Amino acid sequence: MPNGRIVLISGGGWHYRGSADRATDDWLLELTGKRLPKACLVAAAQGDDGRQHEQFIHHLGQRALLSSAPVFSLLPGAGDPRERLLGADLIYVVGGNTQALAGALRELGWLPVLRRAVREGATLALVCAGALVAAETMVFRWANGLGAPRAAPGLGLVRGSLSCHADLLPEQTAWHERAVRRGAVPAGWALEDGAMLHLTPRGRLVEAVSSRPGAQAVHLAARDGRLVRRPADLRLLPGARA
Repeated sequence: MPNGRIVLISGGGWHYRGSADRATDDWLLELTGKRLPKACLVAAAQGDDGRQHEQFIHHLGQRALLSSAPVFSLLPGAGDPRERLLGADLIYVVGGNTQALAGALRELGWLPVLRRAVREGATLALVCAGALVAAETMVFRWANGLGAPRAAPGLGLVRGSLSCHADLLPEQTAWHERAVRRGAVPAGWALEDGAMLHLTPRGRLVEAVSSRPGAQAVHLAARDGRLVRRPADLRLLPGARA
């Protein structure tokens, strides 16, 4: 069975922009290579909020076979939600509370399952907090951008550091840049909303794309005590809208 892929998404798709960003979901569905893919939702970053499931159904219900893998709202006798991940072609891990999501997935041992799902061909779409927790080091602020910027260990599905919403949270982006320059966090990416990184299962960059004109994805590294910023060349998705 062919390997799948990992997609890191900052502020895109139905979860973040609803019908205004159909381009992201069109692309993700196309990546599966399936006419009617099986799509599974992980909404643990918002406590398995039912509204996320309603939006998932509203935007994708006619385009994929849907399921969910709950963490906090699992009913007795419902079975292991991780099995639903292994049967999916497209797995959405959507945003919310970054630390809550990281803690839940780490405590429940979901990392090996996500790795296996990707190896077996799934497209893992990681949105906002979902993308952050996948990184080796996540750079973030508290939910909704509150609190001071900080760094914390992620699950390590992808090497390096990551911050999202770089255009909306300039203080966080500046903190990330300083931390990389000092060697406090490893080199990594700062993603603006609409920017996405398509990675192999081993984390190698295949392509950088955007669902929003002008969005940037910037790789941050340190060299001789200086910060090196390297913007990626982003391909604008068909149907992308500001």
